[in-house]
Amino acid sequence: MAVVVLDACVLFPPSLRDLLLTLAALDAYEVRWSEAILEELTGAVRKRYPNIDKDLFKSTTVAAMNAAFPDVLVRGWDQLVNS
Repeated sequence: MAVVVLDACVLFPPSLRDLLLTLAALDAYEVRWSEAILEELTGAVRKRYPNIDKDLFKSTTVAAMNAAFPDVLVRGWDQLVNS
């Protein structure tokens, strides 16, 4: 099965995020993201919707995303950026 890293640019807007996460839940591919991607997503949401509380978004949407895909977080990728 393919492993796909979903960057912030496809996790926002919400409709695209919902579609891509639904496909992952249906085993179309394995999904991955990093804490940095989630921070970028949160920033994009706050920029577009300034009235949304950052902490509430993290404790609801981001927490639900991580709970739905328990092994999703990629760590130790920093050293690969320059290569």
